[in-house]
Amino acid sequence: MLLRPIRPGAAQELSDGFAKLSAHSRRMRFFTTRQVYRPQELRHLVECDGVRVLTLVGVFLNVDGSEREAVAAAHFFREDPASDSADVAIAVLDDYSRLGIGSALMHALAECALAVGIVRLTGLCHPENLAVQRLLQGMGRYRVIGVKDATLEFSVQLENVAY
Repeated sequence: MLLRPIRPGAAQELSDGFAKLSAHSRRMRFFTTRQVYRPQELRHLVECDGVRVLTLVGVFLNVDGSEREAVAAAHFFREDPASDSADVAIAVLDDYSRLGIGSALMHALAECALAVGIVRLTGLCHPENLAVQRLLQGMGRYRVIGVKDATLEFSVQLENVAY
């Protein structure tokens, strides 16, 4: 498994991965069962500067070291590059969930975030998405900010992330 920044031309690869998610996974992650990313969402995910926006992908490798298949993606986004807080999201293809890939990817993303001055990750998750909640709880000081309309808003303080 290789964890690396997404490549600028990877919009189609990301879109193909999104289509492989089950309806249940899309509902847990995106609060909808739609089957495609919107073009502006794809642009947002692949146009990364590493400071304001960063998307990391988890890629399986062939025996010869060449890339075989991207199976997960996680990203942070902050409007203001001077802010110490960023929104975070993650998705892992169904066939590869519960293997530790999401955890490895989120911890790598947290290291990158800390390196550019981000100390808090915030986001939204479906209240029934217990896997993501457990993942976030293992990253540091996790707290639920609120629950509204089947959406849980959370915050994770990265200063105390245990790697």
